[in-house]
Formats: sequence, structure tokens, C-alpha cells
Amino acid sequence: MTARSWRRAPPGDYDEDRLVQVIVGRDLLEAERRGAEPVPEDAPVLLSVRGLGSPSGVRDVSFEARAGEVIGLAGLLGSGRSEILHAVYGADPRATGEVLVGGRQVRRTPRAAVAAGMALVPEDRGAQGLVGTFPIWKNISLPDLPSLSSGRSLPREAAEQERAERAIADLGIVCAGPGALPAELSGGNAQKVVFGKWLYGGARVFMLDEPTAGVDVGAKADILELVRRFAAGGGAVLVVSSEFEEILAVATRVLVVREGRIVAERAATETSEEELLMLANGFGEGGATHAA
Repeated sequence: MTARSWRRAPPGDYDEDRLVQVIVGRDLLEAERRGAEPVPEDAPVLLSVRGLGSPSGVRDVSFEARAGEVIGLAGLLGSGRSEILHAVYGADPRATGEVLVGGRQVRRTPRAAVAAGMALVPEDRGAQGLVGTFPIWKNISLPDLPSLSSGRSLPREAAEQERAERAIADLGIVCAGPGALPAELSGGNAQKVVFGKWLYGGARVFMLDEPTAGVDVGAKADILELVRRFAAGGGAVLVVSSEFEEILAVATRVLVVREGRIVAERAATETSEEELLMLANGFGEGGATHAA
């Protein structure tokens, strides 16, 4: 059916799938709803979290993430899901417990987390994920300046520009060029720049806090595909999202969070939005969690 014939259809004939197809010209909802199969049990453990706690509300959190795995943290607003993410990353100085990447313990600072191969894509990309006065090429190179420098000299601008051009092409960032400022981009394209900061360095563990908040349906599907590609390349991903449907679309495993604790665990292919909502509200039996 052509776009013109879509426009002639009576309003009652439009459902969510058809509306998305009309808006962006591709079947994005089908891409979003692809479930992810569990990773092999012998896949290497990239991230181990042991006995994590914090006055921010995180209580005795332990789990592991293997190479190729996308773990969704599902919980209601105020459940502690984002606090867990920030405590793992070392952004909560009051947090206690152990975090290991590749079997090596990581000091509890963001600098040490980055050095160990951890990357955080925060919910507030404008205030925490991007430097508004820097063009795209400077933002993308920020976490990996040493590899773009020669000895103790300043980063080579040509190398930074080249990396930005690669990110623009690889991620489909719609912009005027590497010199564009974040404020000139749509929400989805700005979020792709945040992803681009981490994709070309040594990141092995991605932590995503509401990665598709405030982006259009086209950019949302692109971002979910970026998550899948990173995991398929051998990385591990933790993703927090208010949309349980989104978690089920991209995750291999779901950890349900309530009152700062992991209260249940489900394989993404063996649960539903309804069950996750029940568990997040305290109804039903929690499953076992994987202690590191």
C-alpha cells in the first residue's frame, strides 16, 4: 500500500503500527518488539556487582552481566533503579559494595569506571551527557582523548573530526556536520551523539538511563538497534526504562527493582509487561537473583 493510499484510509482503520509506518516509512514497531534470547551460560562475565548499598536507597544489590547480555532494570518511579545504575558507575560517593569488570575490582569513581571500560548514558543528556558549548566532534572525543593524542600533546583535531564523521555516518546522526552544537540537534540525534562518545573507545559495559526519553519513534528504534549491536559485539548492557515494553524488546534478562532491592528476575522471553508491573508493585512471588 502506498503512502497516498494510507492517507485516504478512514481514521478508524489506523492502529499504532500503521500510524508509525505513515510517519517514518518503516515498520519500527516490529523492530522494537523483537525479543532477545538468553546468552550462553558459559559466556564470560563482564560485570559483577556484589552487596551494593547506599543511603540513596540502594540495598544489598548483587548481580552479574555476561558478554552479549542486555539486562533491563524494571521498576516504578522512585524504586531505586537509576540509583543502582549510578552506584555501579561510581557516581554515588556514598555507595558501598564491590564492582568488578572483567574480574578486576573497580575503584568507586567515574574516572576509574571509564578506565575499566564502563560507560554511562545518563537520563539528562543535556546537563550530564553533553557539553553544550562543544561541537559534536569535541563531545564525541571527550572520553577517549589519550588515544587521540600524541604523547603529552593536545588531541589531534584531525583525528577528532574523523571520529565524529565516522559516528555521524555509522549512527545516522542528522546534523549540519561535525561542527554542529548539541542545541542544534533533535533529541534523538543528540542522544546518538552521547552514544557516539563511547562506541569508539574501550567501553565494554554500557549503562543506559532512560535512553529513548524524549526522542521520536524513528530515533527510538535506531537507539534500540544500537543497544542490540553493542551487545552482539560482545559488550554487556544495563538499561533502565520507564517503558516495560521497551525493556522486553531489547533485554535478554529483566531484574525487577522495588525499594532499592532486586526483588525478582525473569528471562525477557518468558515474562510480560503485566507480570513485571505486578512484581514492581509488590504482587506475586519474586524470582531468585544471581549473586556475584
